[in-house]
Amino acid sequence: MKSFIVTLVLMIFIMSGLLQSADFEVTQVIEIGPCSGPVYRPVQWSPDGSRIAFFSGKTLMIADTLGNTKEIYEIAFHARKFLWANNEEIVLAQTERGRPYRLSLINLSGEENVLAEERSQKPQFSGPHSTPDNIVYYYPDKNSKSEPIILSHLEKNQQVLLSEHYQIKLLDSTLYKISLNEEDTVELINKKISSIVTSESFDKIVYTVRTGEVYQYQFSNNELIKIELPNFQVPETANYCLIEDYNFNTNSDLLLYYVTCDSHYNVENSIICLFDNNSRTNYLFSPMTTSSFESQPVFSPNNRYFSFIAGGIGVCIAKLEK
Repeated sequence: MKSFIVTLVLMIFIMSGLLQSADFEVTQVIEIGPCSGPVYRPVQWSPDGSRIAFFSGKTLMIADTLGNTKEIYEIAFHARKFLWANNEEIVLAQTERGRPYRLSLINLSGEENVLAEERSQKPQFSGPHSTPDNIVYYYPDKNSKSEPIILSHLEKNQQVLLSEHYQIKLLDSTLYKISLNEEDTVELINKKISSIVTSESFDKIVYTVRTGEVYQYQFSNNELIKIELPNFQVPETANYCLIEDYNFNTNSDLLLYYVTCDSHYNVENSIICLFDNNSRTNYLFSPMTTSSFESQPVFSPNNRYFSFIAGGIGVCIAKLEK
């Protein structure tokens, strides 16, 4: 584990192209170590923002924001998806030969509570899933109309009402907001889109259209913003650069994303950026390490940090200050 201080605001451009003074900066980067596991969101933050969970080989690890790590649990098969159910438990789905096999709750002592296990005589589970407001749940039988089972709670002993929490579904090129009890359905956007992310309060949504352009839509005032690429040095061998995987902070005023530059399906480099909704400013944070491949940034729930993956290094945690 290596920690170093960086003073980064390498290029800061608003979307009109005018240079602005720095408002946000990454003041510290902690290199945690190698990371493997699921391709999508291989690092998960605990609800209180104090720890991350990730896989190193077949070992489930946790680390705090100072870089202290702990081995939690060794998996028998392959990690397909995992989420924090609460600050003390992680829900983990494993697969065997590409099929869902076991869904478990793992506590921070490494003790396992099996929730569902695939057998020929048993229904096939689906999950874990999470809503934009971070309610974690799963379906015990994905082929039936069974209600989801909630694994997270907003407060101790507080009941989670299925009618008050929503999931996002893309059906036939139309994006819907659907309550967990499926009794309330609201159409959000009707166009050919992909790579969708919704803010926690459902006031904003970011999506990619088929041409690769990325837009942010704000429901309160019907405002549509195109997220432009930041101004940076594109590798001479790159054919194109695209905005990838994005996520909001809890206030939905900041958007993290990364840009990849490809040359005949070979990624030349990957950089991490931040878009400030208040000032319409794009911030370029990379490079934060010695790697030219920095990707998959994810905000901590307390908005003070974000995690990312650096090629050849692994998981890193960056401290964000304004």
